[in-house]
Amino acid sequence: MKKCLLLLSSVLFLLPAIAHAQGAQEARLGYVNLGTGWQPWNAIQIGGTAPGYALEGVRLYCQSGSTIAPCNPAAGAPVNAALMPHLIACTAKVKINAGSCRVNAIGDSTTFGEFSTGPANTGDLVSGSYPARLSQYLNSAILPSQHDSFMGAGQSSAGNSALFNDARIVSTGWTGASVTTGGNLFTAASTANLAFTPTGQVNQFTLWWAVVGANNGTFSWAVDAGTPTNITENGTNGVFSTVIPAGTLGTHVLHLNWVSGVVFFVGVEAVNTAVGSVNIISAGNPGASSTAWNNATAAWSPIPAVVAQAPDVILLDLGINDWLQSVPVATFTSNMQTLINAWKANSDIVLITPAPSSIPDAPLAKQQQYVAATYALAAANNLPIVDNFGRWGSFELKNPAPYLFYGNHLHPNANGYSDFAQSIAAQLLSVVGH
Repeated sequence: MKKCLLLLSSVLFLLPAIAHAQGAQEARLGYVNLGTGWQPWNAIQIGGTAPGYALEGVRLYCQSGSTIAPCNPAAGAPVNAALMPHLIACTAKVKINAGSCRVNAIGDSTTFGEFSTGPANTGDLVSGSYPARLSQYLNSAILPSQHDSFMGAGQSSAGNSALFNDARIVSTGWTGASVTTGGNLFTAASTANLAFTPTGQVNQFTLWWAVVGANNGTFSWAVDAGTPTNITENGTNGVFSTVIPAGTLGTHVLHLNWVSGVVFFVGVEAVNTAVGSVNIISAGNPGASSTAWNNATAAWSPIPAVVAQAPDVILLDLGINDWLQSVPVATFTSNMQTLINAWKANSDIVLITPAPSSIPDAPLAKQQQYVAATYALAAANNLPIVDNFGRWGSFELKNPAPYLFYGNHLHPNANGYSDFAQSIAAQLLSVVGH
């Protein structure tokens, strides 16, 4: 009989060999087993006791016989489907070509895909990111998926910006300013042009743009060599969308050109409306902590921007920059709770723990406190969690020579991001019956 325990993080040091054993354990995303069968998160009695059950607020463990190991979702382990009604509803439409799913991958540089190309951290980082790989895994499981979208410009320098590190985007004149979902808004105040070429075949674009203050600028969109159509950004501040037909299904280019004044846009979605699809939207903001995302200051800030887009599913992966910047765990918890409260009405939220880091200012024990807080948030809010941190255990365990899973001391490389994506895909697919 298997049991679930919540034990102090010191167990990781007292039982290092046991803590990372994987063979004997079983875990289910969104469930715990108190020794009498699997129960949903909301069945946990906080502060209570049951046979073989202890709650001390740090880590969730599973026990099988005499073996205790972190309660990490294994590939293919079933999810509590009741925790993801929006995913179930939208994928039901996908399966009969009657609609699509919007999945927003929200996070930091490890969502953007930094170091996916290796230690140099140059070139096309986005195609090796976990959102891109997630789309590939869903497709391989015969659940149609596209990764032909982007949100936010990231930051403003090569190495962490969609303007420089996304091969689908060729741009001159556009820069980044004023934070939104996925980093900065794209902005221009003089001659600027941007061409976005999705990797897949599409027949429709959705352009997300923003009214910022009283700038009242104008920019244009055009598909391929078509006639430009102007958008003038005036009226109430906020994030808005324009659906752009692209014509016959095929390879298309969306051109965005400055016309006058100061203009802003958030991002672009490109889809094939002829078939149902799970559309994975990258919104990684390099360097962002939970504090950066907990921002509703303006109508285009991260929280209201995500609300405006109303994704079916939000993959929320934050924590690395919190422990790197020594954001107090209580502040991290409060920030995450604010995000959950703002988005949960319209979206399923999956909490994802980050990759373990190897940095002197944030030893493993410190990192584990943020992971424990993420588990507590999942329990308190009845949310599923994908524990990539727990599966990897530590930087040293996951990245021995020849260093196959990390691009540097903080970021996975393409192999690491593929591992993340496979874990997340397994959990999502278990919900929808693939």
